[in-house]
Amino acid sequence: MKLKLMSFLVVPLAAAACASATRPPVATGAGTEGTARQAAPPPSDTATAVVVDPSIRAACGIEESKTWFDYNSARLGKSDAPVLDAVAKCFLTGPLKGKKMALVGRADPRGEFEYNLVLGGQRADSVKGYVLERGLGSDRVITSSRGEMDARGQDETTWAADRRVDLRLAD
Repeated sequence: MKLKLMSFLVVPLAAAACASATRPPVATGAGTEGTARQAAPPPSDTATAVVVDPSIRAACGIEESKTWFDYNSARLGKSDAPVLDAVAKCFLTGPLKGKKMALVGRADPRGEFEYNLVLGGQRADSVKGYVLERGLGSDRVITSSRGEMDARGQDETTWAADRRVDLRLAD
């Protein structure tokens, strides 16, 4: 009887937690608790969303990029293609042939924790999809999300740096 009662309580709570993960953050200037503290910036067509680990950049000859995902988006931009094409080529036929990559999705701290965790995962999945389309095997790409964990931003300029996917060699 206790087990049935416990199941009756746990299932709705788990469903509620999952439902909140799909709800977008509220973008207002009001700054109330649990909502965004600043309105979303306009979308950018020039944002690069992937931060490639220095050891991969060195091995593959890839230059560092300093731009990020648009607010509340997991869509890759046009400027991501050259970096991701170079990464895919390096992992397919270059110095990192046969190695595995880890993709860690991240988000800025605006919005609910669960939503940001899901958004980080979607960002990592976007990058994974791109490199898989270039021929990399899914067994060589590991994705995870840190969401807003480790975010350091305090304003739009620094929040932008929190909206990214970190690409590194997998263990």
